[in-house]
Amino acid sequence: AAFARLASSVLRSKVSVFLAVRCALGCTSAVLEARLAARTCAWASGEAGVALWALLLSSAGMWHAAVALLPSSFAMLCVLAAWTAWMDASLPALPAGSPPADRSVRKAYG
Repeated sequence: AAFARLASSVLRSKVSVFLAVRCALGCTSAVLEARLAARTCAWASGEAGVALWALLLSSAGMWHAAVALLPSSFAMLCVLAAWTAWMDASLPALPAGSPPADRSVRKAYG
């Protein structure tokens, strides 16, 4: 809502405000999906992160749902942010200078 008010103060047309909000939702979704894929690489393995990235890239539902002005789209973005934050919090602390491969689930938990 805050972005829409800011956009409406700059843009005069309601259609322009609508499209600006959809662009903001799409950019937010792209950033959150990229962060989730990167955290999956660090948390699970590089192969899992690449597979997740490929699935997100080829998923037409994510492309359409991310820019829809629906409560479920906002909830989807919140879940993506929550999963990423959970993965950040569950990563084990490593000494400085240790390689990222040491963060795999197999080495950290098994």
